[in-house]
Amino acid sequence: MSSKLYKQVNYHADIDYFSGYIVEYDLRKANISALLTRGIINQNTYNYLLNADKQYREVYIGNMIKQDKNIYKEIQAGIIDAKRQFIAINDIKDEEILEIRNDAIYLLTDRPIQQQVSDYYFFAKKSFFTFYFKFYFNKDFFYRFDSNSEKDIIEIKGINDEKLALHQDYFLKFIADTIYGIERSSTEEVLNRCNEFYTAYVNRQLDIGFYREFNAESCYRISMKDKSFLLAAAGENNKPYIDINYNLRILRDLMKVVDSIYFSRRWSGYEIIIISTLFFDYGG
Repeated sequence: MSSKLYKQVNYHADIDYFSGYIVEYDLRKANISALLTRGIINQNTYNYLLNADKQYREVYIGNMIKQDKNIYKEIQAGIIDAKRQFIAINDIKDEEILEIRNDAIYLLTDRPIQQQVSDYYFFAKKSFFTFYFKFYFNKDFFYRFDSNSEKDIIEIKGINDEKLALHQDYFLKFIADTIYGIERSSTEEVLNRCNEFYTAYVNRQLDIGFYREFNAESCYRISMKDKSFLLAAAGENNKPYIDINYNLRILRDLMKVVDSIYFSRRWSGYEIIIISTLFFDYGG
């Protein structure tokens, strides 16, 4: 039986990581398609809005909602019905769904998917990834390495591009390099690199950029006696007073993922390695 998860406006599978094919499908022109199929607008209005630019379309629909609050509920009902059709036509099971957002579904499968589910509902294949990692405060980290451009393709929910650029050569690069290593090298090597990084991090031996909190604010948290405040920029003289715990939690989460993958591969015969016992300090 197909999944009934379409009923949830927002859903997230209870998994910490996934290594495999992940595809994001977005419902095209979700709002106006829902309005048409729910009988709120006619074909002429639909065509008019379809050919308008995105900003104008959003303002137009926003004004409709201001005049009648029920229109928002109709849009939501139409989008839910579109997801119902998408899941039913493709016979998608619960275990194939990583995440459901308002007008998007993330699937854990590389099988052929029918994207056109009705005359007005089309789920476009927006992007795909090969690794998913959920870290501190349930932030989503999606990753794949593009062999054509030889670049890491990364999507993180909860941090905008401007703030993310501040981490480009620091914590973001470490996480990307770690996942790249998981996918293309021995996990024993990755474990060793993580352990070395962990030691250097907690001893404050890394570049100051690694201690900028990996979150929406992306500031340095300074703790001095009974005071705590944020700085947009910091220097080496600030390092002894930086609260390093936020990124440390993310680092521990990542190390647990690497640890789990290492042992699952070891016992499954994926990697045949004779290794002495590894100890990781996950304590504070």
